[in-house]
Amino acid sequence: MPGRHRYCRSTEAVPVNPLHLPTLAFFSPAQLRSRGQGQSIVYGLAPGPFGLFFVATLNNEVIRSAFGEGAAESALLQQQWPQALWQRDDAVATAVVQALWGGAPAALSARVGGTAFQQVVWQALLAVPYGQHCSYQALAVAVGKPQAAQAVGNAVGANPLAGIIPCHRVLPQRGGLGGFRWGVSIKQQLLDWEAGQHRPD
Repeated sequence: MPGRHRYCRSTEAVPVNPLHLPTLAFFSPAQLRSRGQGQSIVYGLAPGPFGLFFVATLNNEVIRSAFGEGAAESALLQQQWPQALWQRDDAVATAVVQALWGGAPAALSARVGGTAFQQVVWQALLAVPYGQHCSYQALAVAVGKPQAAQAVGNAVGANPLAGIIPCHRVLPQRGGLGGFRWGVSIKQQLLDWEAGQHRPD
């Protein structure tokens, strides 16, 4: 039955994330059509337990995050928001790193685009509890598309909010780590971190 997997649950009743992260919203078509006119994207880099972490915000909402320097993410944002002004402030990245892994959970607001299907999958990912994981097949069942595990996997792989939307908690049903855009080494480190003593209060 959809939504009854032990860890991947239905988006109809997504439980409260133990980190209170994130408040996830989605851009409206009008917002996307604006292409960033009259707006500023504030971005930054901060060191974290898995290396550098890139964060970009718009109107105080996180719109992109990534492990590493975020060059590919910056290029995508510049295509999506070509008329926006860019301002660097590493404090925005530091705040997200502290909220995710600094031992002081804090509320974050995030807003992303994506197709309707991607949005459903990303919302469902928020229901996978900290320190647990599920399979792509189970996630497909949770979103009511049990025959669409590959499409679900593609949506998971397109996650725009590394670390915030926990795509690293999805593993192949056959075993192993599967893929991870930022490298399977970081994926393993994330899972080990969450499975260890680094748990939210």
